[in-house]
Amino acid sequence: QPLAAADHFLAQHGDVRRWSPERGKAKLQRNLGDLGHSIGGRRFGSGKRVRSRTDGRGRIVVHGGSVARRAAESGVTTARSAGTSNYADVGLRELAKKGAIPGPDVLAAGYHVRPQLAADAFLSDPSLSPFMNGGVTTPDAIRQVVRVNLSHGVDWIKTTSTERAGTPATDPRKQLYTDAEVGVMVQEARAKGIPVMAHAHGAEGALAAVQGGVRSIEHGTYLSDEALALMKEKGTYLLPAYATV
Repeated sequence: QPLAAADHFLAQHGDVRRWSPERGKAKLQRNLGDLGHSIGGRRFGSGKRVRSRTDGRGRIVVHGGSVARRAAESGVTTARSAGTSNYADVGLRELAKKGAIPGPDVLAAGYHVRPQLAADAFLSDPSLSPFMNGGVTTPDAIRQVVRVNLSHGVDWIKTTSTERAGTPATDPRKQLYTDAEVGVMVQEARAKGIPVMAHAHGAEGALAAVQGGVRSIEHGTYLSDEALALMKEKGTYLLPAYATV
């Protein structure tokens, strides 16, 4: 089921695609649009954030540009960012478009819409300062954060419908937003033709995200039969993490 959903998503948004068994694992052919990695953040193979510096000969070097180059050389045509700091995914997209750096087409997401924004979001856009202490927990606050991301030219809005996994202080099954709150994000983004993706491990948070109208669920670790049935009914895509598959 997860493979079929991901395959269908890639069929709609990538080039030639096929799942093929290799060494007991499902592996995508390399001439696909890579729609799961965060090319602007710590992932996408580099472990480093995108940043720039001047080398000893006075030339600007973009760290992360090398990641984009490797992606393009390996056959990746499109990379969908799942969120990053400093709107670096927007910057990479524009640099690649202008031919300043080699790289695939980038679908940028900017900052996650979540109850507590990333600390550096306020440095990236001080208009978010009202949410430094109160958080993003009301429809008006949610709407404003979506608008700020849209003003930076993102191609997707990403929200966190559940807490993250992998830390002792978070419970990936814990729901963060109701279906009505997700619906506010979707409505605001849809007015500009922008889809919404939802980070969701737990069943309740994922179900609320689907009911709210998101285009895709990321991870889906504990999806219930109810959530999967509704995803099928509404045409919501599943992009599972490797561990989920």
